Amino acid sequence: MVLLAVFLLLMLTGSQLAGALVFEIRIKVLQGRSVTLPCRAPNRVDPIKYLEWSRTDQKMAYILLYRDQHVYSDFQDRAFKDRVDLVDKEMKEGEVSLLLRNATTADNGVYECRVVQSVTIRQKRAVMTFEPNMIIKLRVVEEHKIHESDDYSWDYPRRNQDEEDEDKDIQQYIALLLPGAVVMIFLLALITCKFFRSLLMMRYKPVSK
Repeated sequence: MVLLAVFLLLMLTGSQLAGALVFEIRIKVLQGRSVTLPCRAPNRVDPIKYLEWSRTDQKMAYILLYRDQHVYSDFQDRAFKDRVDLVDKEMKEGEVSLLLRNATTADNGVYECRVVQSVTIRQKRAVMTFEPNMIIKLRVVEEHKIHESDDYSWDYPRRNQDEEDEDKDIQQYIALLLPGAVVMIFLLALITCKFFRSLLMMRYKPVSK
């Protein structure tokens, strides 16, 4: 009964610690593209006090470290400098997914996301012992290995900036051509109507005696 009461209290107050529920996914992305590493806080209400993105093979540096409304760039791994950002910098509704740009094969590895929300001072001191909220195994695929089969899922929602810019250019080009295309269709329809009208007039023209 005591354990049940504690569990219900955590559920109601929304103050679960990171590690209450751990998810693990596998993602692959084409080399040179951007990839989103998904992660979300245990609940969408409490403010985020601590956020850590790290790799299991790098113990001395972080990919991103946030604590008490401040990002500690001095502790960031140089390999990820100017290449990572939070998808939502305001972390609304617990959204703490990480955007990694220009992925290379050196980015292959296991990524961990740790989120802490409303906790006590004692719990905050022990934050490094918390289990991760999300474990992501990332594989960056070279162009010539794109058809190799494995149990990783492609990161389709995010594409590189070049493709997005290309789509915008195409949309603008279509927008410029559309008025001209409408005029051309109208003129063709008008000419076609006149042509068939002249044929009908010639066909039913009365024969002079």
